[in-house]
Amino acid sequence: PRSASGYSVSPACRGVSDAGLKKLAGLTQLRSLGLRGTKLTDAAAESLASYAKLEQLDLDSTSIGDNGIEKLLALTSLRRLVLAKTSVTDGGVASLAKLKDLRSVSLVRTSVTEAACTELEMAIPGCVVLKPAQRPPADNSGNNAAGPFAPGGSFAPGGSPGT
Repeated sequence: PRSASGYSVSPACRGVSDAGLKKLAGLTQLRSLGLRGTKLTDAAAESLASYAKLEQLDLDSTSIGDNGIEKLLALTSLRRLVLAKTSVTDGGVASLAKLKDLRSVSLVRTSVTEAACTELEMAIPGCVVLKPAQRPPADNSGNNAAGPFAPGGSFAPGGSPGT
């Protein structure tokens, strides 16, 4: 990843917790943050909401739910959001409609209904919603190649958040 004062932080350690996230509080210029598989809960969303320039956020396989989503609404620059394998429900997804700059949201393996996904797509024209039953495409070897921080992935450090 680029330097922390620049654009991206993607922790290699899955042990990042709500308290650990607070230690990044001074990194106000972050534009991309990968927290996949960490121990974050809704309590961490308050810290995340302080990153006003954040454009890309990966919360896959965390314990973020609807209460956390409400706090994330402060991230008005957010363009890409991964909420796969979280406890987000239809209520949380409805709140996301307030983030008008969103261009992609992954809700894979959540309890969100097809109807809520469709409503989100209608509320934010041009936003691509990966629905709960969808699976990201695999590469030629059969591995999941759609990880947002994978080379060429939508959250690849240094990648353009507008594409």
